[in-house]
Amino acid sequence: MIRKYKRSLTGQSRNSGRGRLGVKTLMLCLLFICASALTAQVEEDVPPPALGYGIQIQEQEVFQIYIGRADQSAADRARYIQQRIDRVLAENPQPDGRISAGVGLIQILLDNEPIAVLTTEDAAAAGTTLPTLAAQIQGRLDTALVPAEPLVTSNTAEKRAEDFMDRFQEFSRSGQFTDAVIGIFLLLGLLVLTYLISRFFNFLHDRFLTRQWSDVVIRGHILFRGMMLGAVIRTLLKFAHLVTLILLVYGAFNRAIYLFALQADGLAVQYIGAVLDSIVTVAIIILVWKTSGRLLEFIIRSLPGWQERLMKPLRFQELTIISNAQMQSALLFLVRAMRLLVRLSLLYLLVTLILGYFPLTRGWSNSLQSYIMLPLQASFAAVVDFLPNLFFIAIIVLITYYAMRFIRLFFREIETERVTLPGFYSDWAQPTYRIAAFAMAAFSAVLIFPYLPGSGSEAFKGISIFLGFLISLGSSAVIANIMAGLVVTYMRPFQIGDRVKIADTIGDVVEKNLLVTRLRTIKNVIITIPNGMVLSSHIINYSASNDARGLILHTAVTIGYDVPWRTVHNLLIAAARNTNGIKTEPGPFVHQTELSDFYVAYELNASTEEPNRM
Repeated sequence: MIRKYKRSLTGQSRNSGRGRLGVKTLMLCLLFICASALTAQVEEDVPPPALGYGIQIQEQEVFQIYIGRADQSAADRARYIQQRIDRVLAENPQPDGRISAGVGLIQILLDNEPIAVLTTEDAAAAGTTLPTLAAQIQGRLDTALVPAEPLVTSNTAEKRAEDFMDRFQEFSRSGQFTDAVIGIFLLLGLLVLTYLISRFFNFLHDRFLTRQWSDVVIRGHILFRGMMLGAVIRTLLKFAHLVTLILLVYGAFNRAIYLFALQADGLAVQYIGAVLDSIVTVAIIILVWKTSGRLLEFIIRSLPGWQERLMKPLRFQELTIISNAQMQSALLFLVRAMRLLVRLSLLYLLVTLILGYFPLTRGWSNSLQSYIMLPLQASFAAVVDFLPNLFFIAIIVLITYYAMRFIRLFFREIETERVTLPGFYSDWAQPTYRIAAFAMAAFSAVLIFPYLPGSGSEAFKGISIFLGFLISLGSSAVIANIMAGLVVTYMRPFQIGDRVKIADTIGDVVEKNLLVTRLRTIKNVIITIPNGMVLSSHIINYSASNDARGLILHTAVTIGYDVPWRTVHNLLIAAARNTNGIKTEPGPFVHQTELSDFYVAYELNASTEEPNRM
């Protein structure tokens, strides 16, 4: 070593490459020495071995006894151990030898019979550690107890050949030979089907994907570009091809597992089948993951084009409720949420399926399935139980709907006076229809209520009582106005467009409903009067006088005594007749209502058929 080192140093001046090799060699040597030193430091400090007494099995030394016990010397202890070994070997020349480790000791057993117990003191006396000593003894036991191989003679070879033929004939007559033949045909069938499936998908690829796809147009708008549509179809074909091949290979291997000798060990078959099922499941989940991701990415990339071509803002009159940008953001959020939901579902399904394949984790799989299946089963059972009630509700809704349509048609004919009823005015048609429709809807709701889900629950009853309490407290004035509106409607004191006076308000009726009546005054002011006040006040209808006399309008003037009364009468009557809207028959006339000290009060009366111009 020193000479090689000197030569390497000498050669360094001659060849720089050799010098570098020598330096590397020196560094490796130093590293080896350091590693040896570190290893030596890690090993326990053990004293040098003392003189021991050998223990033999089958004329091979297995271990030595160096120290004795409190009442035994090392020689007596070794002699006692050897006697126990000889006694076991006399009963069984090829016993089973093993080491049983404990805390601070090891026990040597032959055919499960304790032979010797060695402690850390014995290992220290042997110059080693207890684990190392146990490993050495186990190796020597395995060597000493291996049976000798018999000499192979010609007779033995012939016997083996005969045994082989007998076993082959027995194998050919058994079901395993049939299983082997079936397995070969399965392999051939797998190869043939794989080839045919590949040819089929290649045909589809050449037939459909090499052509130029046209755009998908709906109502003049391009929904999908032809190039993008071809990419989607190509992805789906690849997915179908891979899934078909995976299922085909899985079916062949799964059948082959149960055909051969592994069926003798049911647990092994279960675990091999579980591993195979897990591999196939992971492959299919990965394919579904990638395919769904590509499809959703395709939808995300198509959203801007759909926004320009198909999406329109949601508006109500001049108010934009949802703009195009907001609609696109909402759809993008929904697609991304769907992608996240699909991926989480795939992961959950993968974990559940794989845990269910293995016997030891099947309970966990059942628990994971129950977290999803129990709510789904409960929901499905609730839906199935609700179907008869839903059928009954649908019948009630249909009957109510068509009954309302018939009633609406009937009252519409009354309103247009195509159908007349004695004593029933046409302006009563719409209010009566509303009352009848409300009563029919309320009756239908009462019939439907017991068949609604949760109608018998305490929460539903509590909400119903609470709503009824609120309505009873806050709707007394509303109900009073509604009842007054019904009374006013059927009293017919005025109609839309009539000039009326309600209390101190004069105006034309512009609206009347179950709650309020609205008047437009001469100064174009809209006044809303609750129907309760309308019913409790006196009503003057200037438009109700539709007979030949018309409505008599009157006004008063005062003129002094110096003007003859006949002249005043003639002037007032002439002025009335020259006014538009004043009837000539009956003609205007004048009353003297007051004779005061300085003047006479004259009242001009004239008939008109246009009270709204008063």
